[in-house]
Amino acid sequence: MYSIMCDFDGTLVMDNGEIDSKYLDKLKYICDNNHLCILSSSSYNDLLNFKNKYNLNLNIFSLSSNIALIDNEVHVNNISKIIINTLINTFNRYIYTAYSESETDTIIYKYQDRLEFFYPKNNRIKVTIVDDDRPSFTFVIANEASDRFKDKLHQLQLRFKSIAKDKNREIILVFKNPISKSDGYYMLKNRYKDDKFIAITDSTFDYDMFLKCDVKIAMRNSDMELKKRSDIITKYDNNESGAIRALYDICHL
Repeated sequence: MYSIMCDFDGTLVMDNGEIDSKYLDKLKYICDNNHLCILSSSSYNDLLNFKNKYNLNLNIFSLSSNIALIDNEVHVNNISKIIINTLINTFNRYIYTAYSESETDTIIYKYQDRLEFFYPKNNRIKVTIVDDDRPSFTFVIANEASDRFKDKLHQLQLRFKSIAKDKNREIILVFKNPISKSDGYYMLKNRYKDDKFIAITDSTFDYDMFLKCDVKIAMRNSDMELKKRSDIITKYDNNESGAIRALYDICHL
């Protein structure tokens, strides 16, 4: 049996985020006979909706939401609501907006229509105070306070990632212990000790996870550096279901 570490956008799904119906049965065969895990910066609820839409037996790692779903068990390492509210109260005047996605909802502090595209789409709840611990929190904060904000995160022993920045504000994603694709590898390796591990991706950002696996597959649509490190290059790109076709050929042997 294989454990398959599979990138999502540009790899498993077509550019429209869908699966070609011609290859859905092959994907279900892969999922039902192996341990397929999709790893992505997409929100947890978007990945869960994908899993449920196609009725797939697979694991999920959402890097942006800091939530993993393994064998239908949810794994998070929450930030205390006390710490979150401390950040909100300390930097309140500099916060444009802030939001967090859990496995059940999305809460938004200082909701702004013009920043609508930042917010995960599922079950949005506007709040003035955070009432529960959260797996991660995203702050859109004024540049004049961003360095002090990051210093405070260091003091609180929180980890963070700068998502984007313009002349006025910076988007900072805050974690207690973020889930990376390498973390996903180690978690699944501990769970499925006897499996042979396959990595398939189109992105050089996945090098750490990619190089740890026994079989390394680069998508036809990936760049040359990734292809040089790979054992296999797919014959087809993601819009031609290249990942599903390559994985099916391997898993069907």
